[in-house]
Amino acid sequence: MKKRILSFAGLLLTAVLTLSLTSCDKDYEEANYLEGVWQGYISKDYYYSRYTYSENWVTEIQFYRRDAYGGTGREMDYDDYTGIYNYITFDWEVNHGNVYLYYNDGSSFQIWNYRLHDGYFYGELHDRYGDYIADFQLVKVGNWYSYNNGWRTWDDWYYSKEQKQVVEGEE
Repeated sequence: MKKRILSFAGLLLTAVLTLSLTSCDKDYEEANYLEGVWQGYISKDYYYSRYTYSENWVTEIQFYRRDAYGGTGREMDYDDYTGIYNYITFDWEVNHGNVYLYYNDGSSFQIWNYRLHDGYFYGELHDRYGDYIADFQLVKVGNWYSYNNGWRTWDDWYYSKEQKQVVEGEE
């Protein structure tokens, strides 16, 4: 009887460890997939809350992985019509199925209910308190290696545009 109990306890422990490691592996896989350059739109309410108007904005987000579950990044929002743009840097991590963004201006956001599939990144943006802010839809336009080896570099784009707004973060 004692042998059966020990055998059952061993199986139970193995199952628990397997399940707990599986959730970490999913975070690792999603952090790996996020690394790169994404471009697209966030619903207009997001831009309005940040810039007081919401027409024609496009967002480009770069995720660079520093470790297994997160890293650093840059977000650029630009208005093709007016030429106004803004960029800001952030740290990020994938933790328990959510993406957390910690911006250098002290703000932070959470990405919930997201999907990463076939080069697309869809999801919901929430503030640090969990309040819904906006939906977004981004497409992967490159990775750090192709982006920095002739396809297009961040600095080439940044320095080629006429500066019409103070840039937050890096100079």
